[in-house]
Amino acid sequence: MATDDRADDGTPGEDGGHLADRSRRNHGRTGAQPPAPPPPSPPEDPPGPGGGAGGDADGGWFGRHQRAAWIGVAAAVVTAVATIVAALIPVVAPSDAPSDSGPTGAAAPAPSTTPVSAPAAEPAESEPASAPVSASEQAGTTGPGPGAPPAGSEHWRGRLLIDSEPKDLDAEQPVAVGHADEGDIFTIGADELGGWNGTVISLWSGKTASLPGFEECASTVGAAGTDTARLAGNAVLCVRTSDGNIARLQLTELEVVDRRATFDAVIWAAG
Repeated sequence: MATDDRADDGTPGEDGGHLADRSRRNHGRTGAQPPAPPPPSPPEDPPGPGGGAGGDADGGWFGRHQRAAWIGVAAAVVTAVATIVAALIPVVAPSDAPSDSGPTGAAAPAPSTTPVSAPAAEPAESEPASAPVSASEQAGTTGPGPGAPPAGSEHWRGRLLIDSEPKDLDAEQPVAVGHADEGDIFTIGADELGGWNGTVISLWSGKTASLPGFEECASTVGAAGTDTARLAGNAVLCVRTSDGNIARLQLTELEVVDRRATFDAVIWAAG
């Protein structure tokens, strides 16, 4: 029969250590194992928003993770919207904004504060003084054109044969032109010379022994020139052509039958 060594709680003289030794001995004799410690309890959830216990009130661990997922989604949406808005700002910028024409990042030059003066007014150009009107212009006659030879310069000299076909004395050398506007003189009948196209003829009076020059002939035809002149032996004629040139014709031969006259001629430019 087993002896119960457990002492009463009220047994004097036995402390807590002595009782523990006795208990180990009893367990060694019976082969019983000490009981396993209880499993740890899960940590308590923090109190909820209302001050109560967490856990089922706020969804527990799953509720916390679900809220974190929604917060992450919201943050991603906000980031995407900010990125789109930042990309659209240059597109909707005003069209009159100055564009960068230089290197990227270069600062625009500051506007100049130097006052700009108005351009000086140019002095009005004075009208050039008009040249005085010459006597020939007042009289309605025209002077020599540009490049014209001076008055009295010799235009042509030589033997001149005149017949019934008018000749142009203003050409480079006298030439028959027929009854055209350029013809100047021609023979009429057997002993008469006629002027054509405004040409006038004057018979030199022969007051001097020498032949008349340019000025004497010009003065003679200006005073007594007509459109015809009678031919006689050794006659000297002064002629003003249709272009105003002056000619001196000294008769050297008269052919009555053929109605031709030959002259020793000098033609001066009118200038």
